[in-house]
Formats: sequence, structure tokens, C-alpha cells
Amino acid sequence: MSQPDLSFLLKAEQPSAAAPEPEQPTPAVTAEPPEGSVSALIAELRAYQAELESQNKVLRYSQTVAESASERFETLFASVPLALMVVDEYDMVVQANSMAHRSFQPTERDRPLTALMPFVSDTDAPRVQEAFAQARAQGHSEVTEVVFTIAPNIRITGDLHIARIEGHQGDGPVQLQFLCAVIDQGPLLAERHALQQSAQALQQRNEQLHASEKRLEAVINSALDAIICVDQNGLITVFNPTAAALFQCSAQDALGSPLERFLPAAAQALAFAQLTTQAMLGEMTACTASAKELAVEVGVSFERHAEGETTTVFARDLTGRKKAEAHRSELEAQLRESHKMQAVGTMAGGIAHDFNNILGAILGNVELAKADCAPGSPVLESLLEIDKAGRRARDLVRQILTFSRNEPPQRTAVSLAEVVHDTERLLRVTLPPAIELHMQLQPGLPPVLADATQVEQAVLNLCTNAVHAIQGQGSERGSILVEAALVHPDQRLSERLGLAPGDYVALTVHDSGPGMDTATLERIFEPFFTTKPVGQGTGLGLAVVHGVMRTHEGGIDVQSVPGQGSRFTLYFPCLL
Repeated sequence: MSQPDLSFLLKAEQPSAAAPEPEQPTPAVTAEPPEGSVSALIAELRAYQAELESQNKVLRYSQTVAESASERFETLFASVPLALMVVDEYDMVVQANSMAHRSFQPTERDRPLTALMPFVSDTDAPRVQEAFAQARAQGHSEVTEVVFTIAPNIRITGDLHIARIEGHQGDGPVQLQFLCAVIDQGPLLAERHALQQSAQALQQRNEQLHASEKRLEAVINSALDAIICVDQNGLITVFNPTAAALFQCSAQDALGSPLERFLPAAAQALAFAQLTTQAMLGEMTACTASAKELAVEVGVSFERHAEGETTTVFARDLTGRKKAEAHRSELEAQLRESHKMQAVGTMAGGIAHDFNNILGAILGNVELAKADCAPGSPVLESLLEIDKAGRRARDLVRQILTFSRNEPPQRTAVSLAEVVHDTERLLRVTLPPAIELHMQLQPGLPPVLADATQVEQAVLNLCTNAVHAIQGQGSERGSILVEAALVHPDQRLSERLGLAPGDYVALTVHDSGPGMDTATLERIFEPFFTTKPVGQGTGLGLAVVHGVMRTHEGGIDVQSVPGQGSRFTLYFPCLL
């Protein structure tokens, strides 16, 4: 900066030498200012001038910066992608950017953007007014999800952010203005709504998955088969109640155990996981927690997932099936035996009728021949032997007819105790002295519906067989026990003997003979089957007993062990 020219001050102090001095009276002597004080004043003035120029420079820079900031604010205000507006304290819109005009006044026919509150819905108006009051007091505020009505069919939902602006005009009062920014939440609300729907759908899927898991758990827990799930390490992860009952082990104890603990052979089937998704392993031997073996039918299913592989083992207990099959085989054997005996009986009955007619002719002619013989004739002895053999043949025919008779007998109310006592008198007459006969009859036995003659015949046949068994073992001494008691057969015995439910009088004949083996027990009721030497037995005694019990709707049970004697029990239904 050039220095200011202050030479006029020096010229004023020193007048020109060429000018003539006027003649004046001599003034009084006055004091002149010293030359140093003027120079100091000039220097001070120059310093002040330099400071003023520096302040002017700072002022011009500040003004330039302010103008630049104002231009940037205007540019930002105009180009920011938000609806911005400046509102005074009377709700008049002082300034609004283009985004605000496009949002609040899409067309020229729409309401002009001169005030903000007319656009606010009646529902949100109290919240917006409260927000302005808060901004006036605290400097800023915001209110969310405000609905702005642009047109009858156009609405904007956005968040309103308010900031207080204080304006000064000279010495006048402070003017309050508010910078309002409207952030359109329409896309965000749509996204939020989509997220809510997605969350609801996810929640529904989770609930469905949870319900599916519950149903699966209920199915597994209520399944009649044992279900065991094994992880890729061969350890049990699921053990349903049926498995706990089958293997006699609680689920808490079984979880984490290896599969070999219960199914040693099934563990080898895990090698099939690489070949198929399921396999039927058939019948296997399983082990309970107490090391008891049982037969089971096993199937496996293999599943691959992100965590590895899971093997599901299905085990079905075959104990009941095997018992049912054994019982069925037993019933089938009884049915075949019954059919065979019925066929044999029918055949024997036909033969017996014809043979009985022949015997009648023989015995009749024997009687006529005996009448024609003189006493002491040697022919008479031969006729007596013929008569004896004929009568024995007639008794045999009667047994055959009794065995083969299919029509129901003439049954009446009979006391088994009386029938047994009558039979006892006949037995004691013919019983060898070395064989003891004991009777144990329960007092007060109810009557049964029976044919007394056939019951007596059955008891006689059983006791006769007992005597022959004792004598056949090589020992002359022995005992026969006849018992009678009221019983109620259990279900298994009833099914095995074909007895109807109810009470029965059980008549038992127990001997101390040698007993019978299994092969003999299977054939004792076959007609003409006997273990006696030739000529000593007909093989019809037990067949007749079997026929008697069949016609009386009862049953016969045999228990015999070699060396421990035999026990025959006849079940007669009680008379209701």
C-alpha cells in the first residue's frame, strides 16, 4: 500500500522564503510546537490507517465467505432430495425448495404451498403443533409418520424434522423461523410392511414347523413300533416310549448309548446308508437292558442333511406274533386231529354196525347150538369159548359205536360225585391189590349236564389205562388218584382246549406210571393207537374218552412227563 502524502502539513509550518515579509508590528513571543510531536502524530495516523485497511480486508473476506456460504446453502437447499421449507412462526412458508414444491404441489391445479398446517391431517395436527412448540423451546424436534393430504386421493406419509432459526434485522426484535424437512416414508413404509409380512410369514412357518414337530413327536411317542434315531456317530438321539418298554430301558438312560447296546446285528446295516435310503432287515435278535434276548423285526431309514446323517431304526416285537403263530399251529393240529378222528370214527361206525349184525347172528347160533348139546359134551366147551369171544367182540363194537356216535347224547343233570362213587365200586372189585385207589372230591360240586353212562365209561377207561401203565413199568405197586373240583379255566387254557367261558367241574385221574414222551402224547387220541403188546389193547379207550368229552361240549387235557406219571383232566361245563 502507498504511503499517504502528508507534506502539506510541513508546508503549512514553513512559509516560502521568496515571499516578502510584511511590515507588521512585532508580536508577542509565542511557543511553537516541537517538530517531533507532529511526526509522532503522523506515524499514529498511518498506523491507524493500516489497521483500518486490515479490518476492511478481513471484513471483505468475511463478506465473501458469507456470500459463498449463502450460495452453498441456497444450492444445497435447492438440490437436496428432501422436501425442505422455511416456515415462520405464523405457519407461513417463507421459502421452499423444488422438492417441496413437487411433493406438496404436483400440479398447478393443486393447493399452493403457502402454509404447512393445512396439509397436515386432522389426526396428526396436534402432534405437529406440539413438535413446533418443542422446537421453539429446545431448538429442534421431530414427529414420525405424519400424514400430509396433498389431494383427495394423494397422501404422503413422512417424518417431519423441525429446527429453529433466529433472524436479526438491525435493532429490531428477533424473528423466529423454522427449517422443516419432510422425509417421505412411503417407500420405507412399503418396505417395512413387506418386512412385517415377511416376518409374519416367517412366524407362521415357524409355528407350522413347531406344530409339525409336535405332531411328529406325538406320532413317534404313540407309535406301536420302537423308533430309535441314531446320529452319524452311531449314538442314540431319539428313543420313543415303545422302545423304552420293549428294551426295558428309560429314554434318559438310552440317549447317547450306541445302537449295538440294544440291536447288535442292526449296527452292521448302517453300511447300507451309502446305497439306499431305506432297507428291511427282517427278523433279528435284540437285547434288553437286562441282557434278555427277544425277537424283533427291524427296518431302517437313512436321511442326509446339513449336519450329517441320521439313521432311524424301526423295531417291532415279534414275541406276540410268535406266540400267536405257535397257538395257531396248535389249533390247526387240533383241527386236523379232530377231522382225522371224525373220519376214522365215521368209518369205524359203519364197520361196527355191519360187524354188530354179524356178531348177532354168531351169538344167536351159538345159543341155539348150546341148547342142542347134551350136558358134558366136549362141543359145549368150544361153544362157550365162541360165546365168550363173541361177547368180547360185542363190547368192542359198543366202544366203537360210542366213539363214532356223532349225535348228541341224552344228557340230564348229573352229579359227578355220584358217578365217580359208582365207578369206584366197580374199580375196587377188579383193581389189583398192589395198586391203591384214592378219591379226593370237593364237597358241594354243582351238577353237570351229562350222560351218566358215558361219563362212567370215560372214567373207567382212564382208570383202566392207569392200571395198565403201572403194571407195564415192571413194578406191581402204584397208586391212582381221582380228583374232582370246581375250576374256572384261564383264557389260554380255554383257547387251547376250545372251552367256552364259564365254570367247569374238573375231573382228574393221576397215576404213578412211567409217563409218556412227546411222540406218544401226539397220538394218544388216535383210534386203534396203543403202546400195549399185540392182543392186550384195542387202542380205543382214550379215543372213546375224547369222543365223550366232545359230545359233552367239554375238553380233555393231558400232562405227562417220562418217569413222573400221567395226568388226565376232564372239563365238564357246569349246569347253569
